[in-house]
Amino acid sequence: MTRAFVRYRHLTAAAAVLSALVWCSYAWVTRDVPASEPVRMAMRVVYAVDQWAFIATIMGYAARHIHSTTPLMKYLGGGIFTFYIVHQTLIVVAAANVEKLKLPLFAEMGIVLFITVGGSVLAYEIAKRIGARTAPRCFRTKARRFTVCTNPCHTRVTRSRHGQPYEPVPPRLYGLRHCPRPCRLRPTRPCAG
Repeated sequence: MTRAFVRYRHLTAAAAVLSALVWCSYAWVTRDVPASEPVRMAMRVVYAVDQWAFIATIMGYAARHIHSTTPLMKYLGGGIFTFYIVHQTLIVVAAANVEKLKLPLFAEMGIVLFITVGGSVLAYEIAKRIGARTAPRCFRTKARRFTVCTNPCHTRVTRSRHGQPYEPVPPRLYGLRHCPRPCRLRPTRPCAG
């Protein structure tokens, strides 16, 4: 599955941009005059294609270019569930209160984004500091460390019938206990097996 995302990442990026342009032009044209029902149904399909194409594009580029973890990735990985739970409530509350200020659109977006990101990080930090025993179960998150397995047995280079290598498959990002072959993995170090 990961190979398909990597292989078709340029195609999905083109589909995402094209469907976003079609959706934006539809929204611009129909801002004053409502569209007919068949056009609205077609635009629902375009909107769905837009969402899934952007997701596939992000996954393809991430699988191709991210080969190791960074401190920021470790931090965000530990707090992802807390961010997921808290962010929607923060968005709704912040947007409802910022809307009353009658600010320009981009100012409202910036304020809501700042409140959402800052509030999510604050909630995660509070949950970390409270501790695993006293925090609600939904906030008990532990950062999971990943490592890149560079063992030649675990990474493959596919070859054609004539022995010429295709594009090499990038090393995979494995969790500490999910390397497909038994070996002793250490955090942030290559696999030595």
